[in-house]
Amino acid sequence: MSLLPSIISSKPPQPFLLLQSTAAQSCLPILRSILDKTLVKKPVILVCFLHPPPTLVKPELLQSQNLRLLDWTARVPGYSDYSVDPHAEILKVIQEYGVVVPDVIIDSADTLLSNLGSLSETYRILNSILLALRPSGTTRFIVHILAPNPLIPLLAQVRFSPSLFHLKAHPPVLLTHISKAYLTLPPPQTTPEKFYSVFTPLSERHHECEKLVFGTDGEGSGGSEIVVEMVMRCTGGASRKRGVERYLEGWMSNSATSCDLQQLESLKSLWAKQVAMQDVSTSIDSSHQDSNPVNKDAPDPTKNLSFNLNLTEEQQHARSQVPLPYAHEGMLPVLENWKIGPLLIARVLKGKPASTSTPASILYDPDSADDIDDDDPDEDLDL
Repeated sequence: MSLLPSIISSKPPQPFLLLQSTAAQSCLPILRSILDKTLVKKPVILVCFLHPPPTLVKPELLQSQNLRLLDWTARVPGYSDYSVDPHAEILKVIQEYGVVVPDVIIDSADTLLSNLGSLSETYRILNSILLALRPSGTTRFIVHILAPNPLIPLLAQVRFSPSLFHLKAHPPVLLTHISKAYLTLPPPQTTPEKFYSVFTPLSERHHECEKLVFGTDGEGSGGSEIVVEMVMRCTGGASRKRGVERYLEGWMSNSATSCDLQQLESLKSLWAKQVAMQDVSTSIDSSHQDSNPVNKDAPDPTKNLSFNLNLTEEQQHARSQVPLPYAHEGMLPVLENWKIGPLLIARVLKGKPASTSTPASILYDPDSADDIDDDDPDEDLDL
């Protein structure tokens, strides 16, 4: 079951949604889909610091009564004389709605950090906006940010928001590289523990991902397919268990729909190789079975022989009564040269203890071939 549609539609409600883009792959197609779905149902405050509103909202929705635009893309420090505190202005617009609290979308938080020049001040502004929206319980605070950025780990902390829905956009070529270099496919073909132990460190090396896309062997940007990593931290409830969950899904920008990874055209080669390997393994197993046929109806070669290979019960019992060249504790010890009287032999064969208290031992009679003196062994050699 795909999870992206429920996240985009905010079912169940998600207080904080963090959208993470990179230079190798943008998350803006998902942000556009969120705006299209949300503007039909409820008011939205869209604060633009980097991308102009027409690049995020459809033309027919730009004039919607549910949309409140705060276009600050032209407010560049050092190049614009118009300076307004974004913190105070955003909170003022939120208070104007009164009882019906709207969703607030920030694009992009990394540009806000660059404009303010203070990490702590940027964090304080975003935190105050989230606190202003929290009492309603049905609104969302959506932040789009470009990675790498020192603000991301701060926004992902439990201190900022106990519940978190973090969507990370990755290029499909990253999964192709992992399958070739590490022979690891995404779940369920590989266990989640094994896959994410390779995927997570490599995806966080943004320069490596950029090489895969923009390098000499890369296909470049502009692809319509996205691999979306979803990290969800829930506080518990009827729909989800408490803890952190991680999933991978595909996104097709042309149709603005989510899909399984197997449905992405750019990853079809991965599954084709897997099917080919399974076919080869199956053919090898079948050929091995054909070369070594097992006929259950074949006659038993041990039957109809002129001699018997198995021992009867009497023979097995007689063999078990054969005395061993040693005696157990309490039994008659083996005497020198095996000179044992017939009576004592009969008592041993019957399992009766011998009338002696001598402990069990193995007697050894050295002969002339043994060198038992203390002299140099080389002196015994006849040279």
